[in-house]
Amino acid sequence: MGIGIANEKHAGDYSLLADEQGLIHPQALPKRKTEFTLGRTAARAALHRLGHPAVPILKGERGEPSHISGQVYNTVGVSPFIVEPGNDLCHGSVDDHCG
Repeated sequence: MGIGIANEKHAGDYSLLADEQGLIHPQALPKRKTEFTLGRTAARAALHRLGHPAVPILKGERGEPSHISGQVYNTVGVSPFIVEPGNDLCHGSVDDHCG
């Protein structure tokens, strides 16, 4: 299991990869942009712990992170992301909560 955490206090240290930058609407509120960046950063950190290189976390058909599965929670300025190893990149279920 890989766990990655991104904290809003350090949001200035995080950035989206080039292929992720167009995934969030340009007129999205700053809070949503921060949550999106924190979630993607935490997901890459979790994948890194499983031995995967830093890859863009793209969107699936319903806006969920594609090619990975796990749990994403964007609450109270902290975004933990938990993934389990499996086929392809990761396998499990995705649940994206923005509060």
